[in-house]
Amino acid sequence: MSAPTPVPHQVPPDVETAGKAVDALGVAFDDEGPYSPEMTTAALTALGTCVTYLRVCLGPAQPAAIPDAATLAAVLLALHAACAQLQTGLHDTLRVIDRRRLPADPAELGITRIAAMRASLSAACHALLSAADELAAAHYAATNT
Repeated sequence: MSAPTPVPHQVPPDVETAGKAVDALGVAFDDEGPYSPEMTTAALTALGTCVTYLRVCLGPAQPAAIPDAATLAAVLLALHAACAQLQTGLHDTLRVIDRRRLPADPAELGITRIAAMRASLSAACHALLSAADELAAAHYAATNT
């Protein structure tokens, strides 16, 4: 008697669609550019959509979206990485401000507003670093690794 032929794993259509969207995002927002205000706006829209989805996954949809410790650990690790990446970007922005290269047109913002923006960005940078550290600790607690 021969072994039964395995049935290929069927990917649900919504998961397949999401995978294609993620692939398209990877192509559109490659780390080598192009960079423009329009691409930044598109990236922020995509980020907002994903953050909203994850908020629901961590809240009311948690039983279906994050049903086990392994999935929770993966979410925590991804959030840790996202916070660390954003913190690095903000840190770079602070250096650009300190070198007086942002804004490109100094007449666009007065020195008082630039100083206030820099102070707020610095606080956000520290908060993201703290969040990244705490998410790493939560991931460790979930996985013990």
